[in-house]
Amino acid sequence: MGNNETIKIVYVDDAPEPDLSKYLDSFTHNNCKIAHEDVVFDPDKGYESLINDMRIRTANIILIDSKLFENRSSVAGKFTGEQFKMILRKHFPFIEVIVVTQNDIEEGYNKIPKYKYSPSESSLDYYHRILPEVLNTLIKNILEYRMIAENLQDNKALEQVLVEKIKNSLNGIDLYDELTKTDIDNFVKVFKEVQEALGDN
Repeated sequence: MGNNETIKIVYVDDAPEPDLSKYLDSFTHNNCKIAHEDVVFDPDKGYESLINDMRIRTANIILIDSKLFENRSSVAGKFTGEQFKMILRKHFPFIEVIVVTQNDIEEGYNKIPKYKYSPSESSLDYYHRILPEVLNTLIKNILEYRMIAENLQDNKALEQVLVEKIKNSLNGIDLYDELTKTDIDNFVKVFKEVQEALGDN
């Protein structure tokens, strides 16, 4: 573990905010490399296009606009960013999602308020102020999960194929859909234990 680790951050919007993209391009972390990419969402293709996009499937952290799916046709599907986060979680449970919203922020959610014009602070300065703490927390979690996954190799009670799938999933390699139901049940059990262990720290 260390600076050879890479965290992939993907920003999804139908019209990406230039200063948010610029901030993500400049973002660095002491313990890993950061790779950033914007994904321009085509509303006519619906949420399935994102689920099947390899840039999404291999992301570690996704920032998504809460209004991305609003006022779309019924064919494309009407969702909030928060609802899409739940859909994404079903397919890729180890991708961290941050919803960028103009709505009020409820406590306990990975959301950030969208920039609102202020004469005293530019949008770029705003994202420099508000995003580091959120991103650093998620990166810390991802790196801890990767470290625990490495240690799973020593657990003789787990099949090594399952351990490899867990490690690949945490490193943004999309093999999750190859898991059987039994694998997924074991997967969830192990990571509940991991979450409980982290909660005790």
